[in-house]
Amino acid sequence: MLKNLNKPYPFFDDLVYNLKVILGISMFLFLFILFFQPVELQNFEFNNQLLIIAGFGGITFLILGLNYILFPSIFPKLFLYGNWQLYKDILLNFITWAFLAVAFNFYSHYVGLMSITFHLSFRIILLGLIPVVALIILHQFKIYKINFQQILDLSKNAGIPFNITASDKKIEFITDNKAENFNIHISNIVMIKSANNYIEIFMNDNGVINKKLIRSTLKNAENQMKSFPNVIRCHRTTLINIDYIIKLSSGQHGSILHLKNTDEKVPVSRQFIVQVREAIKSR
Repeated sequence: MLKNLNKPYPFFDDLVYNLKVILGISMFLFLFILFFQPVELQNFEFNNQLLIIAGFGGITFLILGLNYILFPSIFPKLFLYGNWQLYKDILLNFITWAFLAVAFNFYSHYVGLMSITFHLSFRIILLGLIPVVALIILHQFKIYKINFQQILDLSKNAGIPFNITASDKKIEFITDNKAENFNIHISNIVMIKSANNYIEIFMNDNGVINKKLIRSTLKNAENQMKSFPNVIRCHRTTLINIDYIIKLSSGQHGSILHLKNTDEKVPVSRQFIVQVREAIKSR
């Protein structure tokens, strides 16, 4: 049990994703209070009731934004994969619940002018649990979605625009203008990086890393590599061959891959850190 709590756990710090989730949860709480009336607002006119209920949603948005957007942006190293464990995620959820429960009780008493009885306080505490439970469910759903997408990507073998010779596992990159096609053994690809309207292919030639620039997009290259599970995306600008990974470490600005035969360090985005770690483990 304790071993599981200390396992690395993904923390999604995608600003747009987190804003959408937090805004959605806040709106859901507003509608939940509006329709189910877990707190008593009969002493107010309907318009004033709406304003007070909206205040609960606003408090939810502020506290979730503080704990899941602002705090991670101030201390980014703490939330890196490897530094962030399951027990820390549980603790953050508990702290969020505590903040919500206290804030809701104060708001109900001083703004909603409610008499805080034990029964009402208990209901308000349970009300503060709703956003936390929603966050946990959405977080787990995103993890399952990422894992499921990896399985789908590995199973897609049909309709992919590249030529493979089974005996030597060669791939032919087709340029956008079809003026120049480029053949290479999969085992010689170290990584592929985006360079505006081009991609830069890093190749291993007897221990020496050479580069080839061709006119194509990283998305096209990724589609061409889908039947080769050893080549995965680690960053929005980079595909990496896991066979060339020496180690994964945490740097000042995030996770870094160290590769064979080169001093170049490859950054790993947090949204891809889970699949990178799983790929390294499965080698």
